[in-house]
Amino acid sequence: MPDLAPVTVIIPCYNCSGTLWRALDSVIKQSLLPSEIILVNDASTDDTGAIIDSISQQLPECVRVVTLPFNAGPSVARNTGWDLAKSPYIAFLDADDAWHPQKLAVQSGWMDDHPEALMSGHICVEYRQGPNNVVTDPVKVRCFSLRDMLVSNRFSTPAVMVRRELALRFPKEKSHAEDYHLWLFVTASCERICRIEVPLAWYFKPAYGASGLSAALWKMELGELNAIRSLYRSSYLSVPEWLIFSGFSWAKFLRRGIAAGMYRLGYLQMKVFVHRFFSQESFSAHSNSQRLSNQVVKSFGEEWSRFPQHVLTETERLEIFDDYFSDFPWDDLPEESRGADIGCGSGRWAAVAAPRAGWLTCVDASFAALEVARRTMAGQGNVDFRQADVKNLRLRMANWILHILWVCCTMCRKHRKHCAALRGPCVREECFSYTYIMHSTTGPRGFACCGV
Repeated sequence: MPDLAPVTVIIPCYNCSGTLWRALDSVIKQSLLPSEIILVNDASTDDTGAIIDSISQQLPECVRVVTLPFNAGPSVARNTGWDLAKSPYIAFLDADDAWHPQKLAVQSGWMDDHPEALMSGHICVEYRQGPNNVVTDPVKVRCFSLRDMLVSNRFSTPAVMVRRELALRFPKEKSHAEDYHLWLFVTASCERICRIEVPLAWYFKPAYGASGLSAALWKMELGELNAIRSLYRSSYLSVPEWLIFSGFSWAKFLRRGIAAGMYRLGYLQMKVFVHRFFSQESFSAHSNSQRLSNQVVKSFGEEWSRFPQHVLTETERLEIFDDYFSDFPWDDLPEESRGADIGCGSGRWAAVAAPRAGWLTCVDASFAALEVARRTMAGQGNVDFRQADVKNLRLRMANWILHILWVCCTMCRKHRKHCAALRGPCVREECFSYTYIMHSTTGPRGFACCGV
């Protein structure tokens, strides 16, 4: 008998006939199969019941079916499965999401190595067609305090694994933000919870503005405010903290409402024109609609191909990166944040930014530069590469609000400070750096670094 992960997988099912097989398929294709799978039919009115019966007949050795007499909501469905579970760990999967093949092996292994952890999570990103990244040890882990969690929900339900003996449960009276409510109280009870910084789960629709529970923005907001109020009533928050975080929640709600409206409008085309000016004359030439020439693209590609990536040690690279981007709110980025490094060159900065984001798209007009960037970021599982000229660049912005918060336009002071370390004396009279920080519909910020 093959080794099994000591995990019970709980999938609440309500009118999910179109997606349930996809979710279950991602479970049975795990590199380390779970000990048991519990499907909780929450009184579905479509063909979900028939599909569940078919699944239980095909996989009788590992699938248990629980049918609720009436539609009780996701909290009751998950709690019901949780109470029936036999394995040491509980993993939750929604019927419209899916897992990376190594999810259970990586996460249960981490929980085994950290017996003090009552709960863990990992990054969850929008699904992209393509081969799965192979996860290797050791994995990077980031931990969050209660204050971090109040700023932003850092965990999606399909990413969470808890210990069966955890006394807390999903609030059964809630059907919106019930998961966030539980994560907050787990964090409050154990001071911090940790997240594996690897994308091990996928969602197939944007968190806001599409169908499903998260599309009910007003009810989601009421659920979030109720969770914050419950923390206050449980003496985890002072009165000032309760008021501050409630106000911050209202601000996020307004932003999400705008984001949902933009999603319904469809795709936005973002055109970012990044120009590097060596003199005022070249600035005037660009102002007269001079376009990026093939010769310039070729020269940049040759430059990055010759660039000695080994000149800087990892410590030096991080120091310079922190100096350049010290004002950027990296800690506020949610797990599902998406960014773009437009004009990525060798990828030396993208390699540092990628682990801090949910997904990073590296764009450059030069194929040679992108080849260097691929080598620089070999092993990064949350990066894709796109060869594009800025004049015809199209990014899928349906789940971003193009909300420019910060435009940094400097006269090359920091650049000159580090030019000697990077590639010799700075010959530029003027150097402009544009950084656009964009709101994401799935969290506080996405970002794009252009011409840095």
